[in-house]
Amino acid sequence: MRRISRPRIKKRKASFYIIFGIYFLLSAFILVESGIPGAESGGQSNWFSQIIANVLNWFSGDTPAEIIEPVGLTLAEDSSFLGEGKIATGTTTRLRFNIEEATYSKGQTTSRQFTYEKLVDGDYNVLISTVTDNNDNIYTYARIVSKGEPQEDCKIRFYAGTTKDIYYDYTFDVVELPAPADGNYSVSLDGYDSETGYSMSINESVGLDVTLNDGNNSDSYLRRYYDPTKLTFSSSNESVAVIDKYGVISAKEAGSATISYGNYSFNITVDSSSVTPIDVLNVTSTGSVSENDYDILGNYVSSHSGITTMEAANAISSGVVLTANGELVDDGTTYSWEVVDEEGNTDYLGGKIIPLDAQGKQARLLGYRRGPDEKIYVKCTANVANGEDLTSSSEFTIVEIKPVSMNVLGNQSSLTSDYDNASTIVLPEDTYFSSKQLTLTGDFLGEGGNTNVTNQDLVISDYDTSAFTVTGNGSTSVNITFMKEGTYSLKVSSEANPDLYYILTFQVEATPNVDPTSGAFRSFIRKFLGHGSLFAFTAIFGMIFFTLFWGKDNPLLLALGSTSVCGLLTACLSEFIQIFTPERGPSWGDVGIDFLGCLIGALIVFFIVLIARAIKKRKTNSEKSDDQG
Repeated sequence: MRRISRPRIKKRKASFYIIFGIYFLLSAFILVESGIPGAESGGQSNWFSQIIANVLNWFSGDTPAEIIEPVGLTLAEDSSFLGEGKIATGTTTRLRFNIEEATYSKGQTTSRQFTYEKLVDGDYNVLISTVTDNNDNIYTYARIVSKGEPQEDCKIRFYAGTTKDIYYDYTFDVVELPAPADGNYSVSLDGYDSETGYSMSINESVGLDVTLNDGNNSDSYLRRYYDPTKLTFSSSNESVAVIDKYGVISAKEAGSATISYGNYSFNITVDSSSVTPIDVLNVTSTGSVSENDYDILGNYVSSHSGITTMEAANAISSGVVLTANGELVDDGTTYSWEVVDEEGNTDYLGGKIIPLDAQGKQARLLGYRRGPDEKIYVKCTANVANGEDLTSSSEFTIVEIKPVSMNVLGNQSSLTSDYDNASTIVLPEDTYFSSKQLTLTGDFLGEGGNTNVTNQDLVISDYDTSAFTVTGNGSTSVNITFMKEGTYSLKVSSEANPDLYYILTFQVEATPNVDPTSGAFRSFIRKFLGHGSLFAFTAIFGMIFFTLFWGKDNPLLLALGSTSVCGLLTACLSEFIQIFTPERGPSWGDVGIDFLGCLIGALIVFFIVLIARAIKKRKTNSEKSDDQG
């Protein structure tokens, strides 16, 4: 086994220290770069990627754009809570489709045109939208909004592409909202004992607690679809105690009675003591409730054909909480709530109110569209045994939260934040290429800085149809595909407020063979040609340094091992620093790429030195042989 000689420290040449200085500075630069915030570091790598792409494209040229048709269309998800193929009246079902793309080459892209046709007409509407996520995955959605009477065998044909060759037929039934008996429900009475029953005083009222559950959703969610008031209710002795459709039991005189509600029954005993009923009732809210309170009720514009409770909740945040306040002598008084129209009709789609506790003292009001000028009435009743029930009705106007400002986003980055409304904006070059897609969305504010704008749809108009293909027009997310090279403009405006608009001018370039905006290309440049090559370059000087450090009397593998260990430690320390660097994070994959670059650089010098030493040794042996001859 060859013995390792101690390296000579003294009598080093100046070149030795120069090589060491370069190696040290390069290693330090790697660690300093790891502490640069992600935004600044990414900008530098993108700039470098642009230069590399320009050089490559100078040799290879551009690729003409071509839009090709999809080869298939499948239904990926049916969000109907009743199950696939069933839609409850007054609700919305969201369908998600997968558009099967054809195999395409550079410069080609699959058409995202998506349309529909009612094969069986009915009182329902269809809304189309396209969404692009952070990973550039594109999803196509269709919302079926039912607002009319039940109807069987409705049928819609959805088309993908510009032809009618690729389609999917969706058949469904519009059905009534199911009662709780169609789901799972339980009824309980707080303090009830199955042996002794439940004792009450005259004039006292108590509410049953109805819990709904389907195994997946909460009680408050299910109450938006299941109506507990449809349960059967009765009393065996109405002179003693009665129950109403809301499950409120009211004691009238001493005695006993059996109260039934749905499939549940309770034994009630009323003693001779009595409570004094409330005589004043009013309703207040957690906030200021007025006709023009944009934070409370919102409606979608008339172009929207229907709306679900969930959408209403989104439109008005989480709704407003109303509280029944009375001069209570006994806390057992319970309350029932209704949303009615001007004529007192309870079968009204202008809003929904959900009790938040068993006593019903608080309830959450959700508003949704019925008409732009209609009013909503909240009726609260204190349920007492004797005398007339006290009722408080509060009136609210259903309002639309119209946008007063709009910021247009392109692929989640603002395009208009520095411009006034109605501006003509020339977007930067080297950004938009033929056959590539751009997703436009909007950020809106209503009056007083309100973010709950009820209609956030965009409308694209005034554009050259041969230059762009537009899908999802009139929805919250609009996709634009650039068709050919040139300078083109389009108008993007708010559907709810057409006075909000911008003119966007795109300078479209032919699709380059190397796309500098591609995330994969930028990642390759940043990781392999950036970090990987930097580690390789550093390892070259490191290998030279350690070769000189150990000297020619020691094995060359010793220098290779020293360079590799230092390179691995530098890679690990670099990623460790990124734990504390804003917008960056560590990655074992990056450690592997860095170490691979280090090995490549070290091996290049290793083989060069190895070959050089072999040549020198062969030359020396040849000279000795000549001398001996």
